[in-house]
Amino acid sequence: PVSIGPALRYAYLFDEKNYQTNGEIILIVMPFSNSEIQHILKVICEVEWPMRVEIKFHPSTDIRKYKREELDQFFITNKALPELLSNILMVVGHGGLLVEAVALGIPAIDIQNRLEFNHDYMPELGKEIIWDKATNANDITRFINEFQKSLELDSPRLKKEGERIKSNIFSEPTDELIGKAFELD
Repeated sequence: PVSIGPALRYAYLFDEKNYQTNGEIILIVMPFSNSEIQHILKVICEVEWPMRVEIKFHPSTDIRKYKREELDQFFITNKALPELLSNILMVVGHGGLLVEAVALGIPAIDIQNRLEFNHDYMPELGKEIIWDKATNANDITRFINEFQKSLELDSPRLKKEGERIKSNIFSEPTDELIGKAFELD
């Protein structure tokens, strides 16, 4: 059996009025690690994006280190998570936010760096249905196309897979679960 703790951002994330399935933006989320950021920036600059792309850096990242001409094609955002999730088609990058996105039924592409050890944030649940791993620009382009087709032809399947992931990974933070998670009993 899977044992999960309470998601303290549960209400913040899973408030249905915050999310609609008609996104117009691809969101790229950056991890904390400088080497991972450098790898993701290299890969995303090689992709021909089919729509507007916004990049969300980790809050502790000094973005000035990454202001380069190659990034001119992207929009850097500081929007709050619910605001971002309300208008995105899919999420690309690396980190825990990808798990939260797929739990909402939003497709995700997890960029992996084969040259370094990567923490694997994504569950096996939903792989190749609502999310997949990419190592280069060609992978990203292929998955964008596949997920766009899935959204057009079978969006209820993606939503259902998101619900399955949500119920297996996240739990509402009740007093009882918070007590158990932090051994307050």
